[in-house]
Amino acid sequence: MHARLEQGLYHLSHKSMTLNPDKSVFGLSEVEYVGHTVVSQGYNFTHSRLHGVLDYDKPVNTKHITP
Repeated sequence: MHARLEQGLYHLSHKSMTLNPDKSVFGLSEVEYVGHTVVSQGYNFTHSRLHGVLDYDKPVNTKHITP
C-alpha cells in the first residue's frame, strides 16, 4: 500500500497537480463516491441509494410513465 501511495503522489507531482490536505484522506478500506461504496473488490450502491431504488413505486398504468 505504501508503494502505491508514493507512486500516486509521484505521478500527481510529475503532472504538476496538488492535493488539498483538508480534503485528502489515505488508508481507508472503503469510500463513498457519487452514491456508490467503493472497496478494493469493486463498488456497489450505498445503502440509502439501494433502498431508494428498491422502494420506488412501480407504475400501474401508462399515466405513471412519463418521459
